[in-house]
Formats: sequence, structure tokens, C-alpha cells
Amino acid sequence: MPLLPLKLLSPESIARFAVVALPWKFPGDPEVKKLFVTVGHYAEQMMMIKATSKTERYTTDGDMMHSCVFYEAGQVSCFSVDTVIQPDNLYPIGYPRLKEHHEDGSLSIWESVLPADFEEKLRTAIRNHVRMSLMQKRRVLTVLDSWSEAATR
Repeated sequence: MPLLPLKLLSPESIARFAVVALPWKFPGDPEVKKLFVTVGHYAEQMMMIKATSKTERYTTDGDMMHSCVFYEAGQVSCFSVDTVIQPDNLYPIGYPRLKEHHEDGSLSIWESVLPADFEEKLRTAIRNHVRMSLMQKRRVLTVLDSWSEAATR
């Protein structure tokens, strides 16, 4: 499915497992667009897992490869390069920030682009993750479960 058209954004309506690109700045780095996958909502925030094209750490270490969801370039329409979705990089992004980026045209949203087995692969990556603590794993799984429960109400 192509990018969502510009319209009044209601962050609560962004689909589960949508891929979102928005300007992001890490300390010491310039602001650039980063990719995230939506996994839940909490207190007027969209919970998102960061994706990265810096895959060498994962492709050269079997334990790390089992700790992520990996897609080769083009396997997902919005990933033009090899991409890793890192379950240990969960970010709460406030609804006001999403709306601001939507209004200034710097927010991109792709819905229904991740394969049907993405959730299963993500849960497996979380369970297998070698660097996440049990508490971190539970936190991410709770976010995933809360969206699942909300969808069945």
C-alpha cells in the first residue's frame, strides 16, 4: 500500500505495524528521517520500535540476528536497503509531535507493508534477544499485547 495521503492526522488511527518515517535527532548527530514500526499506544504516545539500515552488527553475529527482525532490500516496499527492526529500541513518540510532523509534511506512514508473519517474528526476536533484560522483554510484549487486546474489544 502506498503512503497515506495528507489528511487530518489522528495518531490513534495509525495502524498496528505501520512503518513511520519522521525527523529524529540523536545526541551529537544531525536531524535525519528515521524509520519506526508502530507497536502500541500509551498515554497520548505512539509506541514505536526503531528500524535501522546499519545491519552489520546483526548479519555478522548469529545471536544478534536471532534478536531482531531482518528484511533484505526490497522485501518490504519501503525498505530500499537491508533493514533490521530492533525490539530493544522502543520509543514513545507523543501525539503532538506526530501531528506537528504531519502538518509540516515531514511524516511518512506506510500501512499494510510488513508481511503477515511480522508479529510472530517480532515476538520470537524479543524472546531470543541476548541483550534485553527480562523486564525489557516484558515491557515490549505488554505493549504488543495491549494493542491486541484493544483490537478485540
